[in-house]
Amino acid sequence: MASVAVVLAAGCADWSRGVSGTDAGEAGVPAQIDGGVAFTTLVHPLLLDGCGQCHGTDGEASGTMFLLTEMAAGDYAATVAFIDRGAPTSSRLLAKMSGAGHGGGAVFAQGSPEFATVLRWIEEGALP
Repeated sequence: MASVAVVLAAGCADWSRGVSGTDAGEAGVPAQIDGGVAFTTLVHPLLLDGCGQCHGTDGEASGTMFLLTEMAAGDYAATVAFIDRGAPTSSRLLAKMSGAGHGGGAVFAQGSPEFATVLRWIEEGALP
């Protein structure tokens, strides 16, 4: 039974996933739109790509508090519940993405362009 849980948990992390299609600038600097990182155009697609398979409505983690529906407005509300605007690096979303306390392992490693994009979004106030 425990081995089944490990296999299911590991299914959330795509270990072969490389850098996504997000346009990260030189040295992993996150792409910007109008001077800032936008949820709808940059963060949401990253979350759908990295987390949507398990945290989607039919995914293995659909019963968790983090549920992605592919609708940006609803997914924004679900996502901001996992961030700390006052201490961005302490955000639960970043911890889970990097594998801390996440049954699916690391989705975006610390230092990756994807991680940097989400961190910058939070630092900028986590605007939609």
